[in-house]
Amino acid sequence: LSALKKLVYIMVAVLITGVVGWSLMATGPTTLFGPITLEPVLQGVATALRTAIGIASSIIMLCTTRNEEFAEALSRFKLPYRLGFAFSSALRMAPTLIGMTTTVRDAQRSRGLDLDSGSFFDRFRKFVPLFAPAFLLTMRGTDQLAMAIEAKGFGYQPNRGNYLKLEMKPIDYILIALSIIFVIVAIYISVKNLFVVYEL
Repeated sequence: LSALKKLVYIMVAVLITGVVGWSLMATGPTTLFGPITLEPVLQGVATALRTAIGIASSIIMLCTTRNEEFAEALSRFKLPYRLGFAFSSALRMAPTLIGMTTTVRDAQRSRGLDLDSGSFFDRFRKFVPLFAPAFLLTMRGTDQLAMAIEAKGFGYQPNRGNYLKLEMKPIDYILIALSIIFVIVAIYISVKNLFVVYEL
């Protein structure tokens, strides 16, 4: 929940952008005021809610599931363990890049760079030069990781063991069943065009 609270402003921005964008680009038979009609507004709200739900679901999944569990789950589906490792490594890239950016920012602040004064655009302009060294440091770390796993013989054998063993619990089966039911209901609603106000 603490991670979702940090995304409230992003969710609001997505909602406003979706409503404004659809209202300006599409029209419907029900006039609200001026050139704005009801149907594009509802479509914008629906699109924004889909995007917000996708973002929230991704954040919840990443905050409640470890990278090792992702890799183990993929291997349980008989996928190559290299694919699971690549996927889990990709998930680590964003926190790594954020950490590198924070390190570079603190280093520049210690040298006297003022990043807090000025307008929003001024502060953003000051942050842009920090991304290049942060990106280069991340690439260096990635290269070191590649050399480390190669030195340890990664990929030498087609199969490998894993210390992490995932076991299904009753609550897992219940959630899977509920998810299947929700998907079936959603497909039925979509096919039957239920709750459709206006087809743009």
